[in-house]
Amino acid sequence: MKILYGIFALSLISLLGKIIEKYFNLLIPGDIIGIFILLIFILYKKSIPIEIEQATNPLLNNLGLLFVPAGVGIIAYLDFIQINWKIILFASILTTILGLIISAFTFIMLRKKD
Repeated sequence: MKILYGIFALSLISLLGKIIEKYFNLLIPGDIIGIFILLIFILYKKSIPIEIEQATNPLLNNLGLLFVPAGVGIIAYLDFIQINWKIILFASILTTILGLIISAFTFIMLRKKD
């Protein structure tokens, strides 16, 4: 039963993110806003609620299946990718470097708290 509460909570958070996106006419997708809302909630509680953990474990165990639509999208937009490959490559490298820097900084900050 806890898994249903977790799925409901995740759906509600996603819906809230989409409402915020539409209400404020933001360029950030509502699902990303929902993830930030969930992050703030988890940081406030200082733990992950068991309901959310139970709802996300099956998703994480089958994460590979979620990449299939992305692969199909790449094939569908292959002409666009061939034209803009330099920009896509630059953006991919830049975001990878930024992600590594932010992850390392976060790890260092959390390690100091221990």
